[in-house]
Amino acid sequence: MKGIFRLAFLLVLIPSSVWGQYKFTEIPRELLEGANAVVRLSEGEFKVTSISSGVFRNKRIVTILNAKAKGLAELVVGYDKLTNVKIIKGSAYDGFGKEIYKFRKSDIVDQSSINGFSVYEDNRLKYLDLKQPNYPYTIEYEYEVEYSYLYFIPNWYVIPNVKVAVEKSAYTLSGPTGIHPRFKNYNIEENNFKDLSTSSEAKYKWEFENLKGIELEPFGPEWNEITPVVMTAPSKFEFEGYQGSWSSWDEVGQWQQLLNKGRDNLPQATIDKIKGLTAGMSDDRAKIKAVYEYLQGQTRYVSIQLGIGGFQPFPAIDVDKLGYGDCKALTFYTQSLLKSIGIEALYTLVEADDDPRPLLPDFPNSTFNHVILCVPNKGDTIWLECTSQNNPFGYMGEFTGDRDVLAITKDGAKIVHTPIYDEKVNVLSRNIQMELDAAGNAKAHVDNKYAGLKYEHKNLNWALSSGEKDTKEWILNNTDFANFQLVNYTTEVDKSPIPSATITANYEVPKYAKLSGKRLSFNLNALSRQKYNLPKVEDRKTDFIWPEAVTEVDSVTFSFPEQFNFEYMPSNTEITSKYGEYTSTITKEEGKVIYTRKFVVWKKRYAPEDYAEFISFLNKVIRADDAKVVLNGTT
Repeated sequence: MKGIFRLAFLLVLIPSSVWGQYKFTEIPRELLEGANAVVRLSEGEFKVTSISSGVFRNKRIVTILNAKAKGLAELVVGYDKLTNVKIIKGSAYDGFGKEIYKFRKSDIVDQSSINGFSVYEDNRLKYLDLKQPNYPYTIEYEYEVEYSYLYFIPNWYVIPNVKVAVEKSAYTLSGPTGIHPRFKNYNIEENNFKDLSTSSEAKYKWEFENLKGIELEPFGPEWNEITPVVMTAPSKFEFEGYQGSWSSWDEVGQWQQLLNKGRDNLPQATIDKIKGLTAGMSDDRAKIKAVYEYLQGQTRYVSIQLGIGGFQPFPAIDVDKLGYGDCKALTFYTQSLLKSIGIEALYTLVEADDDPRPLLPDFPNSTFNHVILCVPNKGDTIWLECTSQNNPFGYMGEFTGDRDVLAITKDGAKIVHTPIYDEKVNVLSRNIQMELDAAGNAKAHVDNKYAGLKYEHKNLNWALSSGEKDTKEWILNNTDFANFQLVNYTTEVDKSPIPSATITANYEVPKYAKLSGKRLSFNLNALSRQKYNLPKVEDRKTDFIWPEAVTEVDSVTFSFPEQFNFEYMPSNTEITSKYGEYTSTITKEEGKVIYTRKFVVWKKRYAPEDYAEFISFLNKVIRADDAKVVLNGTT
């Protein structure tokens, strides 16, 4: 930053006629402090032009201060057959404000955004690279997107990224009365907003000036909780002839029902096969499981993102014939299979993966990127992830668990919540037998059980389903002995709704215990030592959210040669707090020491002032986990 201010001083000596339009020195000094970039101007406008069309225009000027913000000098605009993108301007200016680059049409990279799982997808992107080698520099771009559908409207994020200050930002949202756009403000003051509507047009405008950059605090809230954001959505819309409304969740559900209508027919041969498969089963749960396992054995996942195909599932009869589909098609196919044997299931929209946004009862809008199946089963609800050939029956896991979802019903839709995996089910347990010799070398027999979300610990579930090579590599990469040789191992998987994986392994561990003269010392916690040190934050401003509830249970028995006696034994430990619990006990026997440990952490949101105390709790655990025994040998 000192270098930047030194450059600012030099620029003052240059005549203003040389600077051009984008002077670095015009940036208010307070916006430069702690910033990687400064948005000089960001102007956006979305105009609803009809029930099935709209236009988005965006102009942005950004001064890039260092390499950490170079991503802001890249323009990436996605499109498909129902959108038209026009890049109007793209330029770069040096620190003196002199234009040093102006784009040509040939500079625009136009490429498919198809992923490795797609066979039917028309998504593309246009990319323009405005990066420059010397800092600071300023980039400017302007583009326009014409939409031939109106399923969603782009949200407006006033501050685009961490440590990015904003000199000026303005957003305008407009449309004819009756098909007007809708919005919800986050962290926006009354003086930032103007309602400019008339009797024939709804029009809204937001303006912001001189906003300092924000640095995210560890385990803090989502971006729209701490920065100004305008969330947007249409009221009425049309997509390739299908009219719908975002005015209520029921209307969203009715639109999805319209897309799905008449597509659930199955070949009679398949219906007969499913009826035969479930014949004699009096329990619906067993029938549902049989159908789910049939799905997993007969189909595979691909992505289908062609126009309305991004929202409408393939007909069930096509999935049956082809043996593949995307999340929509496979979920709808499973729903159709269950319907053929009289079991009701609900096609369910979800925002999958990390940090899902809540579904707001008073502001329906598009957050969904995935589809799952909800089977009410007379109150014993079963959730099915239909895209995986290996997923345990009824298990949602990290990808879709513990979040609001939209279940599509006969009459509309309802917001429901997927299963929560708490510390009672997310359990990592270890039973370890350690046989030490007089030189401190150990033979270790380890039973590890990973249950609940721990079944996915560092992609364990993927490794187990991928074969012996990947499983062995996972074990080698996730065994915390400092030096060891894996002798052999076995695995066992329980694919129940609360799945688990058991890995039983034998190791040789050279010099596990430290030999010093006649003394032998070693750590009692063989494989589960807490190592995660949270960074300190002075005067924390935001809540912090611990993301996973978990219980760790360890039982370790050390045996050692008879010439050794106990010289030092650590005390038992008990730590209680509102963040979790920790206990450890040490029991000595003839030629043995037995160590047990239980560590529980709860998934919860805490106030900013609790953060320092939470760090203190973890530090106590770290110290307790470092407990060592000292043995004294006789000659």
